[in-house]
Amino acid sequence: MTNPYLSPKELAQAIGVSESSLKRWADDGKLSVSRTAGGHRRIALQEAVRFVRAGGHPLRDAGVLGLAVPVAPDGEDDLGEQLFDALRECDTVQGRALVLGAFLRGRSCASLCDGPIRTAMERISALWRQGPEGIAIEHLATSMCLNLVGQLRILLPDAASGSPVCLGGCLEGDGHALPSAMIATALTECGWRALDLGGSTSQAVLTAAIARHPPVLVWRSITVISDAAATARELRALANELGRIPLVVTGRALDDLPLGDQVNIHPVASMAELASFARGVACTARRRMR
Repeated sequence: MTNPYLSPKELAQAIGVSESSLKRWADDGKLSVSRTAGGHRRIALQEAVRFVRAGGHPLRDAGVLGLAVPVAPDGEDDLGEQLFDALRECDTVQGRALVLGAFLRGRSCASLCDGPIRTAMERISALWRQGPEGIAIEHLATSMCLNLVGQLRILLPDAASGSPVCLGGCLEGDGHALPSAMIATALTECGWRALDLGGSTSQAVLTAAIARHPPVLVWRSITVISDAAATARELRALANELGRIPLVVTGRALDDLPLGDQVNIHPVASMAELASFARGVACTARRRMR
């Protein structure tokens, strides 16, 4: 992704319309553009992607956008199965085509995380039972998915000035960084400034980050736990420290945690549920700032 700005001609070529149509849409306010010192229109990559997705424009040539990815064909009923095959074979080109292609056709990041990425990675995760070869496949697939989720996040608009801050990471000892990266991407898509501390983040590190970047929402991603009761106590202690700040808890091990009914702990079962909750929190935060 080496092309941060496009000309109207380049974007027109990407979606198969005339350059004059692009300029007219820009003049009508449907597409945000900046101007060079010489007065030429330029379109930020994130804005171009937003325009393509919002307008449902078929992308004829993703390479023009600097994405260097073929757009996978329509028909996404078996997208999870296709992604599993790509991950198992470490086929980065096909994986990128499947995920970014679906995103450019309008799928939300939350939908992709809950759907094909989750489906494919659940199947990949079972391969560790096959021994070293299966573990190697899982490690490579995880790395590939982290890269794909990161590319999705790059294509999202930057958080606007004054956007609410959220931060979080995995529990200490839990090195599964992918779920936390998916959380950050889903929240970025909702307009948040999301700060992801990644895998195995201790309570002390999280507390330091909270002091440095005061958040409106904090998350904990929980894939594996060794002591459910101790983990629940740790989360309740964190919630007490946060006070009115909501603590979102999500992950594969969520059902194993005896969290009780502490008012500011919010278990969520999916990225879609998280996105819906985060939008509500953001609306409340904006009202308080008025």
